[in-house]
Amino acid sequence: MGAPSRFLRIPAEWIPSRALAGRVLAILAAAAVLASVANSLSPRGIPWIKDWSHHLEKQAFEEGFAVITWHRMREVVDRRNAIIFDARSLADYDRGHLPGALPFPEAHREKFLEQYVSLLDKGTLIVAYCSGSECDDSLQLLRFLKSAGCTNLALYVGGWEEWQTLHSER
Repeated sequence: MGAPSRFLRIPAEWIPSRALAGRVLAILAAAAVLASVANSLSPRGIPWIKDWSHHLEKQAFEEGFAVITWHRMREVVDRRNAIIFDARSLADYDRGHLPGALPFPEAHREKFLEQYVSLLDKGTLIVAYCSGSECDDSLQLLRFLKSAGCTNLALYVGGWEEWQTLHSER
């Protein structure tokens, strides 16, 4: 036997022909073009470029929810004149939450609605928050409460992350 070859030898029949490679590239290119056209024509298409920094605030305003800042949230907490719902998981709530906040996790919405129904006066301000500005659980909770008949709803977009950061600086 001779010395082993330094290079792996691949049988010629395993190597795709240029024609096959060209067809595969043409199919991929056609798929990309069709996907782009479908995305552009769709009313729910995904924007190619978008500023996502204020996405939740924009959605909240479009749906008729008030959006409150940290300073306003601090007033709400100090005055205790609103119901504050934490839309994060129970585990996150147990690790820490805004003073006076009640848990209202997505996984148990119906159960918690039954528990809180006596608190939900139509005129009382209800504020929902979650982790922070990239979390939409609080917006989902506001939609749920609106469908249950609540009207005075507000979103604290900064959420737990902002509260912890700014509250600890004071």
